Amino acid sequence: FGSTRLDAISKDKAAQYQAMRAKQINHKKKKKISNRSINIETNLLVAMLNKAVDWEIISANPLARLKKLREDPPRTRYLKNDEWEILAKELSAAEDRNPPNSVTGRLRLYVIVQLGTMCRPDELCNLDIADVDFGNRVITIRDSKTHDSRTIDMSPLVYEALREIFLVNQKSW
Repeated sequence: FGSTRLDAISKDKAAQYQAMRAKQINHKKKKKISNRSINIETNLLVAMLNKAVDWEIISANPLARLKKLREDPPRTRYLKNDEWEILAKELSAAEDRNPPNSVTGRLRLYVIVQLGTMCRPDELCNLDIADVDFGNRVITIRDSKTHDSRTIDMSPLVYEALREIFLVNQKSW
């Protein structure tokens, strides 16, 4: 939008901008610009126009109901084996120094489960023993950020951490 006057910005121009950006290549990744990136850019423009309305520079935000582009679902990222080895070494050292029922011991278990499942912190805090199927080594996240339920396979390390929390200590987080 560069030198475009604020009163010349329209939904049509924003849609043209979105279409133009969608055709461009991110030279670092050698891929098309993602819809997520384009949405972030247009959200910034919408926010700037909202500020212009607040400051009474323009009377209304012409992009107030601009449609966002459909985004791909986020990818699931797990730690690689070498990353797990480094983490396990550090956590093992913490385990040697702290009993499981200490704050540091419980934090160690939390870190193992969080990184082993990549769950959001609130999802883990809401995790109950009923959500953990030790027989099939599966965790069910019932109320995620997207309000969908999903299941996560437990690695041996996550299994042992959850077993220690729920079965040995008979506690929740």
